[in-house]
Amino acid sequence: MSSPRVPRTRTTSSTPRGRGIPVPASPARSTATTTSRPTRGLAPTPTLKTKTSAPKLRQPASTSRAKSPVSPASERPSSPASSQGGLSIKEQIALRRAEALKKAKSAKSSATFDEQSPIDIAVTPVEEDILGRWSIRDTIDRAKSSGSIALTARDLTRIPSYLFESHLGVTPEPLQDAPPEVVEPEAPSKIKKSGNTAWYEQVDLTTLKLWHNSIVELQPELSLFGSLKVLDLHKNQLKKLPDSFTDLIFLTYLDLSENELGTLPDGIASFPQLATLNVSHNKLEYIPFQVTASASSRSRNEGIFAPSTVERATVPLPALKILLASHNQFNTDSFQTAHIPRQLVEVDLSHNQLPGAGPLLSQLSTLNHLQKLRFHSCGLINTSLSTNPLKFPALKLMDLGENEELSEEAVRRALGERALEIGHEGQISTAGLHVVLGKPAPPREAWELEAENRVRLRKKSMTPAVSTSDDNPFKIGGDDVPSIRPPKPTTIVPPKAKVEAPVKEAWELEAEQGLLTEGGRRRARAAAAAAAAAKPTTPKKETVDLSSPTRSTPPISELNKLSLSSSTSTAPSLVQFYDGPHGTLTLPQSQPQARTHNRSFSVVPSAASANASDLVVPQQTMPLPTILSQSFANSIKVLVLSNRRMDSTFVLPASGLSSPLLPHLDELCLDNCNLSSQVTTTTEGASQAKEPLLELIAALFPSLGTLDLSYNMLTTTAGVGLLMIPDAEKKRKGLTTLRLRGNRLSSLDPLEELGNLWKNNEGISGWRGEEIDLRDNEIGRLPPLLGALPLEVLLVDGNTFRVPARRVWEKEGSKGLLKWLADRI
Repeated sequence: MSSPRVPRTRTTSSTPRGRGIPVPASPARSTATTTSRPTRGLAPTPTLKTKTSAPKLRQPASTSRAKSPVSPASERPSSPASSQGGLSIKEQIALRRAEALKKAKSAKSSATFDEQSPIDIAVTPVEEDILGRWSIRDTIDRAKSSGSIALTARDLTRIPSYLFESHLGVTPEPLQDAPPEVVEPEAPSKIKKSGNTAWYEQVDLTTLKLWHNSIVELQPELSLFGSLKVLDLHKNQLKKLPDSFTDLIFLTYLDLSENELGTLPDGIASFPQLATLNVSHNKLEYIPFQVTASASSRSRNEGIFAPSTVERATVPLPALKILLASHNQFNTDSFQTAHIPRQLVEVDLSHNQLPGAGPLLSQLSTLNHLQKLRFHSCGLINTSLSTNPLKFPALKLMDLGENEELSEEAVRRALGERALEIGHEGQISTAGLHVVLGKPAPPREAWELEAENRVRLRKKSMTPAVSTSDDNPFKIGGDDVPSIRPPKPTTIVPPKAKVEAPVKEAWELEAEQGLLTEGGRRRARAAAAAAAAAKPTTPKKETVDLSSPTRSTPPISELNKLSLSSSTSTAPSLVQFYDGPHGTLTLPQSQPQARTHNRSFSVVPSAASANASDLVVPQQTMPLPTILSQSFANSIKVLVLSNRRMDSTFVLPASGLSSPLLPHLDELCLDNCNLSSQVTTTTEGASQAKEPLLELIAALFPSLGTLDLSYNMLTTTAGVGLLMIPDAEKKRKGLTTLRLRGNRLSSLDPLEELGNLWKNNEGISGWRGEEIDLRDNEIGRLPPLLGALPLEVLLVDGNTFRVPARRVWEKEGSKGLLKWLADRI
């Protein structure tokens, strides 16, 4: 037997069996002995001398190797393949990183952030929110595309400075009363992760909710968010508001409840759009309802964030609907009764000491829209109510509970002889006004309130009739016994189901009349001709023999003249096509006759292709004399003339274009009518002329608001200015919706001229468009001046232009497209 082989001391690495990649030597060895010899039979690999990442790995007890002498056999380090069970270098690195991550989580090491290794820095975890919410920085960054921020219950002492830096690019001034700001830690991998919102995806901030925090003071730079509409700051520690707070003129909802506010800014009454104001649970002594002269239009620094002036309301809070001001320190002299807002619907002044609230109640009784009034626990007495009856034209609920010295007689005397019911809140009132008086009822469940209300309503419907034979029928020893009328038995009769007659289809009606065959149709025409000949009073008209196979087919022009003469002599009734409740007149479609063989009997629509009622309507696209002859002509609001393609002619009355027609028409549908930019017009005198389509419609219908010309053959939009620009002399309110889809438009020069009127904010006051539909045309260039038009919707799909790219309006919609065009004017 051979003796065991002793490993050579000069070898610094060994190749695992079955692998062709050598493993680098241990970093404890000297760099002078890093050359390795490949395994016998294998070629040396060029990657041996490039393995320098192994010395970066941590080697515990590296100093002990140099001190303690070891034998040559033990001096050679074991290869990773042997020590880790055949793991590769990548697997060993992953294992080392997992161990480092485990050590970081256990938090046993006290090393600082700068002393950590690169592996520890990369995997240091960030403490996440226990509720699974986004971090403050991510929430602010995501608001660039949503316009809404909700940072509730975050223990904030001020509005985060990152909000101003990220959205406005400004750094707020330091606050004096607020404690230092605590910056939330962020992971390096998450920094600027969600802040890469594209410029065309960013929107203005409209909603800011910071309730249930510890905010002591607000930054004056908050007024730079000029588009803010909702601001919720309840359950904080605010003691005052900055003077620039009143620059938020677009606020519609403001909640400052449950703070420590002692005063409000003087200009708070000048908010023009504020609808809800909640200042309950504060320390306020008065609310400044008076609009000062300096607050009507105050200027501020010019910049890119807001205009140079702030337009304010000239009357106190003209849009205020709800005022909640309970649990404050108001007294009788806190309110200026002459400046109370006039549009209030609900007022809550509960839990304030207002014993002399008579003038205030008298002023509130003159509000025409007030429905709920609460003076709960305000120390009211009988003399607090006015001796004159209070009006309250729309009041439904009046809460006067927990006013111990206020009697029911004084309340009834103050409210006059109007129908009212006094009880607890939550009861169903059968009277016009429900008054809450006295101590509140013990809390009850919803089913208890519902059961009580049902009993009260049932008792009120069962009124007993007591005999009045004696003044006191219940007198002891009396002969008469009161007779109580028993309640009438109520029988519930289920409503009868309305049995509607089945709507028959056209072929069923034709089958009943025997018109499914050609012979039956010929017999019907012969019977109709015989019946017409039997009437001597009927004027003789020129007719076309439809049953004669030898007669040649009359041309279309003769048929048009025939229908025109018949419509002018005796106009048919269109009542079956009119929808009275909606004011809509929908004429049947008139498609061109399909090509047939020479033996066809007729070229006019027969009963096989249309209903009998449809044959009486003239075939022109717009037979105005027939429409104007109807009794409901002045009540038409919507006129639908879709798919009337047989004769693209407008039949005008004898007056022509001298006077407008259909004064209440708001919508006109002329889609798929084979109309071109020049349309043929015919008057009752049979004179024909060519008129521009849009100019003709503008002259005929000045009250038009919606025009649908989709799927026609228009090549230009000439005359669109006459339709859209309001004109008081001609009583034209201006077109708001224009649909031109599926035409042949290649240029938008008239619309570009129209957009030039609104350039530099020099547009027409009182007009704002809703929709312009230009889809499926041949438009090769989109004018930038379209972005100046005050539109809500602009549809441009299906055209030939390539700029702007499709993603501009696919991500942001019409608003993004209009903004993209406006930026390039």
